Parts: sequence; structure tokens; C-alpha cells
Amino acid sequence: MNQGVSLGVGHDSCSQGENPDGDFVAPGPRRLGYRHWQAFNFHYNYYDYWWYEDEPEKCYSGRYEPDTETDQAIAFMEKCRQSGQPFLVTVAPHPPHPPFVASYAPKGYLERMPQTVWWPPNVPADNPCTDDELRCYLAMIQNADDNLGRLLAYLDRSGLAESTIVIFTSDHGEMLGSQGRIQKMVPYAEAINTPLVMRWPGRIVAGARVDALYTPMDHLPTLCGLAGLPVPSRVDGTDLGGVATGRHGDSRDAVLIGHYSSGELTFETGTSWPEWRGVRTKQYTYVRWLAGAEELYDNLADPYQMTNLAGSGAEPDALVRLRARLADLLAAAHDDFRPGTGFSDWYDDCRNLVRTGLGPVPG
Repeated sequence: MNQGVSLGVGHDSCSQGENPDGDFVAPGPRRLGYRHWQAFNFHYNYYDYWWYEDEPEKCYSGRYEPDTETDQAIAFMEKCRQSGQPFLVTVAPHPPHPPFVASYAPKGYLERMPQTVWWPPNVPADNPCTDDELRCYLAMIQNADDNLGRLLAYLDRSGLAESTIVIFTSDHGEMLGSQGRIQKMVPYAEAINTPLVMRWPGRIVAGARVDALYTPMDHLPTLCGLAGLPVPSRVDGTDLGGVATGRHGDSRDAVLIGHYSSGELTFETGTSWPEWRGVRTKQYTYVRWLAGAEELYDNLADPYQMTNLAGSGAEPDALVRLRARLADLLAAAHDDFRPGTGFSDWYDDCRNLVRTGLGPVPG
């Protein structure tokens, strides 16, 4: 790709030495090949929104964050269109994300949300999420939908739609009271299921639904495959471009899922988010927690995962089979299922990856 742009949440950089502001990602290798950069590392300032470009000076828009990022993406694509340059654009807005309170919701959207909300059956009576929080979440979702619509409308009217692959997805879900939990980092469907919509007029059939196992690691090889580019040899994941275009079916029977450290920003163990590994198939979710407890759900018969089949004597064959499948997937991933604190030496003081399960990372 001749042009690359990252808009929104960026990547970690060293907070020491010549770059004391950890939210600024200086030009160089930590931008992972992006040439155009309007991004930040992490903050919750959705309205007092700021980002960085090539200097460690904050840029402000005075508008809601996703609205600004959508404007930036459209402006960048238009610049590339006028110059005849191909592009790769990554738009990574922070919302929908806690805190789910009115002051963080996009202006004018909360009023459009229903006053009465629906809760799924796996939300307990002592729901940790309130009606108002769910309405704020839905308002943020509606804003994301509207901004996606703006991006697609630009591609249509600019004539770029038929030559542009669009992927709409997320990094994780949100429990919103299901299983008595909020946030993420647990193996339940609300946290690990993410939206995935692909559009490429003339190549991907409009309205088609594909029942395939797809993980975030598959994005890069899939995009390479769709674009006719070789997949880098050191990249994990599977090229599912043929599945997306209907050329062939999904051959995978299972994927590895897991939560590696119980700390949000540091390597910890034994907190409210204990470590786990698991297997997701088209029918089952099997989980083993670091302390040894197991959970097994038949997602077809029990989509809200309300009945743990592990230890109940039900589905014994599935339990044996998925235990073995987890062992195989862990071995293939070079994952010894260690406590979160066991990963601390994989990174240096600037949070650069220096080793993996395969050994030291080449410099």
C-alpha cells in the first residue's frame, strides 16, 4: 500500500527518555508502517477530544471523537483519490466504551434511545448495569452506525466503493450485566463475540451470511488474500478471503480463546479477571480457568450460556474431545498457560515485545 493512515487509538510507546508523554507515538517503527498519523494512545476525553500527529503537541477538534475521526478518514481518502494513490485506512474510535454516562454519550443521541430497555435472561436480578448505562451504550452504538454510514456514503459517491474493501469490526464485546459481569476479559459470548461485516461490491455478495470461525488475528492474512498480496511468513492467523467471497468453506473446526493476564495494564494474577484458556467451535465453548475449574456450554441449545455442562455428567464425549483439542491448540500456539505474572519478562520497560513462546524476538 502506498498510503496508510491510523485514526484513533494508537499503539503504546515508551514513556521515558526523549518521549515522556506515553500518549504520543513518535514517527518510526512503533507506528507499524503507517505514514499518516492522527491518533492517541489512550484517554477518555470524548468531547474535549485530542490526538497527536507528528509532533508531541495535542490537536483538538472540539467535537465528539468518532465524528472527528470519520471526518479525518474521509478527508484522507479524498486526498488519495485526487492523487490516484491506493490507501489503507484504519479508523479506531474509542466509543462505545465505559463510562456509560450521559456526559460521555454523543449529543442528541440519548434522546433517541428507548426509555424501556430489554435485558437478556442471563442478567441476574442484582444487575450490575443500570438501564441508563445501557441506554448510553446504545447511543454510542448508534453514533458508530451513523459514522460507518457516512464512510460508506463517501465511498459510493466518490466512485471508490467497487475498489475498496471495508471491514467493520471490534476488538471485544461488553458484558453489560450478563452473567452478573460488566466489561470484558471473560470467556462468555457477550465479551468474545464481535461484529464482523465485510463489503466489497462485486466480490462479496451483499447480504450474505457466513458461518465461519474468525478471530482478530485473521484480519491481516485475510486482507492480504483479498488484495492479492502474499501473507507475511511471521504473521499468525488464517486467510479467510475465500470464505468471505464464497470461493470455499471454512475448514477450521475450532479456535483458541483466552485471557492471559488478570491485570488491565500490568502483569497480574488472582484479580477479579482470572486467567483462562478455551476452545470455541461452532457449537461449543469450553473453558479452563487457571485454578483448574472448567465450563462447557452448548451455544446452539443454550445461546445465553446459562447451563454449565462441565461436571454435570452431560455431554461427556464433548468434554473429553474439547479438553484434548485445547491441549493441541495450546501446543500449536506455544502457550504453556502460565500465570499473568509469567509474561512480564516478555516486554522491556517501554512495553516493546522482546520474546514470545518461541524465544527472543530478533532485534
